[in-house]
Amino acid sequence: MPKESKDKKNKTYSSPKIKERNFTPSITTILLTMLLCLIFYYSTQNIIYDLYKGPNDNDKFMIQNNRTKTEISEKNKNIKEIKEEKEKQKEKEKEEEKEEEEEEEEEEKKPEVKKEEKKEEKKKEEGKKEAKKKEDKKEERKKEEKKKEERKKEEKKEDKKKNEKKEQTNYYKNSKELLNEYKKAKIYFDTCMRGELIQKNRTFIKSDNPNISVVIPVYNSQNIIKPVIRSIQNQNITNLEIVLVNDFSTDNSKKVIEELQKEDPRIRLLNNKKNMGTFYSRSVGTMAVKGKYIFPLDNDDLFYDETIFDIVFKEAISGNFDIVEFKAVEHTNYKIDTSKKMKDSEYSDHKHNLVLHQPELGRYPRIRNNKYGVYDCFLWAKCIKSDVYKKTLNKIGEKSYSFRIIWGEDLITSFALFRTASSFKFIGKYGIFRYKSKKTASNNTPYALYALSIVVYLNVVYDFTSNSIADKKYAVDIALGYFKNIRMIRVLNDEQKKFLNSILQKYLKSNFINYIDKSRIRNLFSKYSKLGIVIN
Repeated sequence: MPKESKDKKNKTYSSPKIKERNFTPSITTILLTMLLCLIFYYSTQNIIYDLYKGPNDNDKFMIQNNRTKTEISEKNKNIKEIKEEKEKQKEKEKEEEKEEEEEEEEEEKKPEVKKEEKKEEKKKEEGKKEAKKKEDKKEERKKEEKKKEERKKEEKKEDKKKNEKKEQTNYYKNSKELLNEYKKAKIYFDTCMRGELIQKNRTFIKSDNPNISVVIPVYNSQNIIKPVIRSIQNQNITNLEIVLVNDFSTDNSKKVIEELQKEDPRIRLLNNKKNMGTFYSRSVGTMAVKGKYIFPLDNDDLFYDETIFDIVFKEAISGNFDIVEFKAVEHTNYKIDTSKKMKDSEYSDHKHNLVLHQPELGRYPRIRNNKYGVYDCFLWAKCIKSDVYKKTLNKIGEKSYSFRIIWGEDLITSFALFRTASSFKFIGKYGIFRYKSKKTASNNTPYALYALSIVVYLNVVYDFTSNSIADKKYAVDIALGYFKNIRMIRVLNDEQKKFLNSILQKYLKSNFINYIDKSRIRNLFSKYSKLGIVIN
């Protein structure tokens, strides 16, 4: 390295010399600082002591003194308020006393009026009590009357049961007798089902004035019509005629009847040129009978035994009854089982049909769940006076029964018959074996024919109800009940609609149908104006 650099490292630097000053405080400054320190010391000690020790006794006394002053002032205020309230109460009491004195003075002035008012109040209270007692007594009487009515109803039910048993015991004294007859009836039924006569060499004689006429509409019943006719031929009574109306059958029913006609001249066969239905066929056969009484029969039902005509006819003649009804037994598949109990037909055993169909004697009939129809609307199991039957059909009119009706003809005819008849008798004797399913009858009813039968029924009900508002109201209820369904109108043809229009005009022109019911008919049938129903 060069020498110059080494010299630089070895060099020492010295600071410049400061001039020193000598500071000596004066006595005054020292005394002042000492005073300040003492002052600061004592002042801090007093503050700390005060904080630690709390207020002085003087301070406490001042605080307590202030508190007592406030409490005294509050007590003074409360005392003043209490005094004021007491004064107010005293004033109120004085006012009340004055009012009472005034009221007493008024009462003293009018003592008699108040006494009368009190008496009236007492009377009112007594009247209220008496009224309550009377109401309680009325309620008790009503309860007692209800109990009496219930007892009467129960007694009536018991009496009915007893009467039913008595009526049945007229022919069946006990269950053994009934069972024995049922066994005999089975033998009778089996011989008829085989197409045999009980008396094989029996001869039949035709009578111009028969006592009994049996009317049977026939339609496609070649397998059962012979047993049905045998059940008539095997009867004890021989003075009868059998009128069969062949409703244009497509099987061999006509041939079977013609063969039986050869051996029995009492058989009469009428043939329809076309299928006209049960209503027309039965009506034509009825109008052609010669007998005094008619037994309507379906083409698949058999009579019970050989005594039924004899018993029923004697009852009808003895009392000159228009209608005599008897009981029916159901069977299925043309077999009778004597081991089982006899099953009555559900449409049998109606003892009060005449009363039910004549409202002046009772009430109108009803189907179980149908408000607008007849419950016992079947013609079988009945013996009807021929004059009454023909009179009924003449009133129904050929126009009505000439329609092809295969449903409801019993409904129409039975209503008219029971409204025409004046006497009725029920017998507890079994008279018919009723076939339940009726497969051979012409009863597969299209809806159009069902609607047509209701139209005819509507006409019959109007014609056979009496001229009274109550009677005609029943007819109105039928019209409104059945024809709420527009389908009932749509299925009718033009001729049938004209017939319905003529019936409705009778209803609307009647003096025995009130304005409200007529307006109900107009409101319903005016909806069908586009379908050809005319309402004026």
